[in-house]
Amino acid sequence: MVYDDNIVIIFRSTPKTPIENFLHEFVIFIREGNLRFGLSNSCSSIEHLHYYYLQARIAFTYGIKSDSTSWYYNFNDYAFSYIIRGGASTFPTELICAPEIMELAKYDNDNKSNYVETL
Repeated sequence: MVYDDNIVIIFRSTPKTPIENFLHEFVIFIREGNLRFGLSNSCSSIEHLHYYYLQARIAFTYGIKSDSTSWYYNFNDYAFSYIIRGGASTFPTELICAPEIMELAKYDNDNKSNYVETL
């Protein structure tokens, strides 16, 4: 789909079609067309879709400036720079934080542990 003059692709990852397989094939298409794209974190809720779109745009904007030779830019690689420059208030906490940290926080909550606190 086209949104805000950008092409947006929403991919549903499943055990049979993981995102890594899609990216492997998609990057070939992107490279042949001499294109670039930004990649958001995995979407956990359709209601936050706009934030994931912003993540992909931020990844692309920051990535193209720092590495113009790459075919795609992952938000996780640029999130820290974005936070340092004051952008964290744009997102709910659970969407700006690394997914691995959020997973660990969920584990802590479910198991009454405090691994996140020890980080």
